[in-house]
Amino acid sequence: MGVEGRKDTQAYSSMDHGSARCAICGGSDYYPIPDQPSDYEYFIEPKREFKVLHCRICGSEFVHPRPTVDELVSFYPLDYHTYNDDNGIIAGPLVAMRSKVRA
Repeated sequence: MGVEGRKDTQAYSSMDHGSARCAICGGSDYYPIPDQPSDYEYFIEPKREFKVLHCRICGSEFVHPRPTVDELVSFYPLDYHTYNDDNGIIAGPLVAMRSKVRA
């Protein structure tokens, strides 16, 4: 088993994922996370596929290939909750709870 109960049955190297390197430790010993994230609030679909990889050296997770600046901009619509006071269906209640806790 891998980290946090994830199955870790196959070794992955930089040959499988190009020149992927962990952004934290620079390591190249990683495996792909089987369950890739989905956007259930804004339903953004990237124009190309990204994988989330788990670094075996430091335990961090990172996106590969790393998105370009232009791609990052497309992930955040104009109504993204941090851009305005209307925080959306999911983030709104969480932001309200956080504000009460911090008060």
